[in-house]
Amino acid sequence: MTLYLFALPCTANKIIPTHNCNHWSKQRMVNYRGKFSRFGESLSNCKRQHNYSTRGNIVMGGGVPKVPYKAPGQQNYEFIDIFNRFYRERIIYVGQEIDEDQANQIIAILLFLQSEDDQAEVQMYINCPGGFVTPGLAVYDCMCSVRYPIVTVNLGMAASMGAFLAAAGTPGRRFALPNSRYLLQQPLAPDNIKGQAKDVEIEAVQILRQREMLFESYAKFSKQSIERIRDDLRRDLYLTAYEAREYGLVDKVLTPRPKGLVMKSTGVGEPIL
Repeated sequence: MTLYLFALPCTANKIIPTHNCNHWSKQRMVNYRGKFSRFGESLSNCKRQHNYSTRGNIVMGGGVPKVPYKAPGQQNYEFIDIFNRFYRERIIYVGQEIDEDQANQIIAILLFLQSEDDQAEVQMYINCPGGFVTPGLAVYDCMCSVRYPIVTVNLGMAASMGAFLAAAGTPGRRFALPNSRYLLQQPLAPDNIKGQAKDVEIEAVQILRQREMLFESYAKFSKQSIERIRDDLRRDLYLTAYEAREYGLVDKVLTPRPKGLVMKSTGVGEPIL
């Protein structure tokens, strides 16, 4: 298993100025947010003219960066946005607040990857400021329902539901970078709760139920007692990567290898850095 940290298999060597070629045929591609935009240009008409290295180029400009990709059976490379490239490598990047839209996209990707291959692992990289409990639990339920293993890597900050999803990866395949952090906290009441006292009480009961579900899940992830989880989460709980490992939320802290050092995989689930 290879964990791609900060780069795709075709790494960038130089930047292509997008204004140098007027012959690229444009096609519609889907970006990370699910909106349609004109990403992806074919190099068939200008590759020979400019002698581009199609394996090592990234197009930078306004919006999402684009990288070259050659579909199976095709002769020419095309530029697609980097998140679509991630998906083709079975990589999911969670870098935004987990709301309904974000959760729906993650779930759709998980289900699609299941239909393509229900055995090959999926790598989920997380740098997430948090999000809403209900959409986050929907993603968690989908992670539990798919057959393939899910590797989780905390790149920077996994807060609230981000920490929950990072800890929900397949046991033995939950990783964190040395300077990453975790923030565990109780669910917050929505700002728009209003109405009669009974209505507010009903909402409060639902929040308490969700809180108990989170406590039970954290106890399952970390092998800690439910009593300790309740006590620790009375207030916000910040953990470093190493503290999270001791707590049971992380299986291994990934240490970047020194430059020039070649490391080989030592077994299933062991990353090559």
